[in-house]
Amino acid sequence: MNTFSTHSRLLLLIFLNFVTVGSVFGQREPLTILSNDALVNFPEHIDFEFSASLPDSEIISATLSYGVEKLACANIQRQVDVPIEAASLVELSWRWNILEDTLLPPGSIVWWEWKLTLADGTVETTPRSQLRYIDSWYVWQSVERDGIQVNWFRGERAFAERMLAAAVDARDQLGEETGLQITEPIELFLYEETFDLSRSLPGIPAWAGGVAFPEQNLVMVATNSRSPEAIEYGERTIKHEIGHLVIGRLTFNCQTNLPTWLNEGLAQVAEGPPDPYYETLFAEAITNERILSLAQLEGSFSVHRSRASLSYAQSDYFTRYLLDQYGPEQMANLLTAFKQGVGNQEAFQIAYEEDLLTLENGWRTSLGLSPLTAAEQTAPTTVPTAALLVAPTIEPTDLPVTATPAPTAKTATPAAVAEKPVEISADQPLSETELPSTEINQPAPSLLVGAGILIVLLVVISLIYTAKRKEPDQ
Repeated sequence: MNTFSTHSRLLLLIFLNFVTVGSVFGQREPLTILSNDALVNFPEHIDFEFSASLPDSEIISATLSYGVEKLACANIQRQVDVPIEAASLVELSWRWNILEDTLLPPGSIVWWEWKLTLADGTVETTPRSQLRYIDSWYVWQSVERDGIQVNWFRGERAFAERMLAAAVDARDQLGEETGLQITEPIELFLYEETFDLSRSLPGIPAWAGGVAFPEQNLVMVATNSRSPEAIEYGERTIKHEIGHLVIGRLTFNCQTNLPTWLNEGLAQVAEGPPDPYYETLFAEAITNERILSLAQLEGSFSVHRSRASLSYAQSDYFTRYLLDQYGPEQMANLLTAFKQGVGNQEAFQIAYEEDLLTLENGWRTSLGLSPLTAAEQTAPTTVPTAALLVAPTIEPTDLPVTATPAPTAKTATPAAVAEKPVEISADQPLSETELPSTEINQPAPSLLVGAGILIVLLVVISLIYTAKRKEPDQ
């Protein structure tokens, strides 16, 4: 009995000595994470809050890494050294001021992780956490089909399902026309008014009726079910923005950009048949021989409404010409070449075995127009352009954000053909003299009349004053 007790005490002493020695040689208790949260104050900021304990050592420094899940050419992330006092128990916080940093759309996936340096030089990194950045101002409902989810907060389910059908149709239409499909899920948010959209997405102008974020598979559209015109506008805008999203995903690369005319042309194809307004405009341009060269449509479109509208119309019709004449297989080859980073001219040579000028002249000939010479196919003349007003960004833009103006209320008769809104693209800088508008930037008639009367009065007063000065002194 005594012998057993002696042996037990000896084994216990050996064990305790082993534990003590192990602690001395770096075998410490593990780091304990007490809290690791991100608190969203939509749409202004996100507060990252973290606390951890380390019983037998100290945490001497902390670095927070955070970012957004998106298609990008590089591992885009922010890193910030968070102030800390060395201690065994730390409580840390950091505020991401979104409005000062980036244009963050609802539906974004935000991730973060903490890197802690301990007193012995060891670095501990927490598992990556993430949250879904949601517009908390509204109570959202959702409906989903075939990989596309529509979120809405006001209106009947039938309305949301109709908008969902438009999105599915646009994606499938482009799949048929280009021979290519995207498999990633798409998410669409429906806002009732343009004010709701611009308030929830600070950085876009108040006139924007739709915006697409191809790098995140997100689309936002302002539409409602209060009238047939609003529903029709919603369907058309959804199809157009889904078109941009799909093409942006299919051609994403880090070397080249898709020509603007092709990007816009395919988005128009996604809408369905050509718009009546564009049909009329295009026919008039052919009659008056005002068709622009494709070289003039490679970059940003003009802010001048007549030229911009013609640019969209030509983009639509030439893209349809390529699809009708050569079929979806060649278009698929073209988009694949762009995705591989091939330049504009080389991509068309690969896909169609002809250069772009030859293809363009074939189209012009089919319209009864004379072909262009190589000298005539020159770079576009610099003209004022329009753009989205966006908050400063901390991240490089890998895919252009596109926006569509909402329709302005008109008093025209129902039989009149409504003008198609001109879409403004985020990669186009604002003109110093003109701002984007869904209407022609002209003063109202009442203002013109008032200004005319004022000018006439000023002229009369000036003449009377001059005549009196010329009268001889009595």
